[in-house]
Amino acid sequence: MANIKKYTKKDGSTAYQFSVYLGVDEKTGKKKRTTRRGFRTKKEAKQSLARLELGDDAPKSKSYKKYTTFRDVYELWWENYVQKGLKPSTVANTEIFFRCHILPVFGNKTIRSITPFDCQKVVNVWYKDFTAGSVYKNYANAVFEFAKKTLKEIDTNPMDDIETPRRKRKNKVNDTDKFYTKQELTDFLDWLKSNRPEKEYVMMRLLAFTGLRKSEMLALNWSDIDFSKGTLRVNKTVMRVKNDFFISTPKTSESNRTISLDHETLKVLRHWKLVQKTYFFERGIIIKCDDKQLIFTNKNNGLLYTRYPFDIINRYPDKQITPHGFRHTHATLLLNSGVSANDVAKRLGHATAKMTLDVYGHPSTDDKFVADQFASILKG
Repeated sequence: MANIKKYTKKDGSTAYQFSVYLGVDEKTGKKKRTTRRGFRTKKEAKQSLARLELGDDAPKSKSYKKYTTFRDVYELWWENYVQKGLKPSTVANTEIFFRCHILPVFGNKTIRSITPFDCQKVVNVWYKDFTAGSVYKNYANAVFEFAKKTLKEIDTNPMDDIETPRRKRKNKVNDTDKFYTKQELTDFLDWLKSNRPEKEYVMMRLLAFTGLRKSEMLALNWSDIDFSKGTLRVNKTVMRVKNDFFISTPKTSESNRTISLDHETLKVLRHWKLVQKTYFFERGIIIKCDDKQLIFTNKNNGLLYTRYPFDIINRYPDKQITPHGFRHTHATLLLNSGVSANDVAKRLGHATAKMTLDVYGHPSTDDKFVADQFASILKG
């Protein structure tokens, strides 16, 4: 028989408690006792004791709470997802995918009520209306798998039984629209040099002559240029999370690299460094040390927004490609001139030469040089 006792709490107020024997645990064979405290009146303590002795007041395990809705499961899955050491930009993009596309459809539905039919309808729409439809499907599937394997809330994953829709083929973009020929690149750079500020010319020349990603270029400090050795070090990138820009680690481990620079590009960079210092000095803006000073900045010596290269290209009155097209241009001209795919892959920061060839191996617009080269091979 349990005794209900009165006791004094730390704050000086009084309360009631009891300790009761609950028998032997069937699993462990050990005696079970429990103590309950904090009852304001003796009556409340008696009522709780009575419920406990009848078995209606047993402590509920955490798993007793059913994560009934898709949103409930997602929120628990999300806690694990954000602790995986992912880049902030990846986490931010994933949050947008769920908030804008997945939760509006599944969020308030109970996880057990979602059927393969429901999933098929949603996936059909995603694949039809969005280029990232497969991404939405994969993330939704991850939540269902979490509900099935980790939480044991469902016995089967409704995504397992659907048919993945076939995408409609888009009109293929001509390869020649992705990059510049040698003459087109020369014309573009000449136009920039004659019509735009020096910073814009230096930026686009550096993209074209190195094959850098624009985010890698915008993160460069002056200490990344070794003028004596004629090299450029790539070890960081500009990332965007929502409306904030910051410098982070590169895209992949292979992206950490050091590449050579040609003599003329080094000369252009030396002059730009002097011009930049003069600009800041005249405006009273503090110039940072080389390992902190960005090569390309906004007018207040801060990070440039990542669409800045697009703005430069959009002013050009002739053929326009994307900033990434200068990476295509760099790789294509190198490959078509006979530089090995392995050397180009290393320069671009690719894991394999196959990746370089698959993505950047565009054929030349004029293969006359191929015919001439074959003829010269036969001639020895």
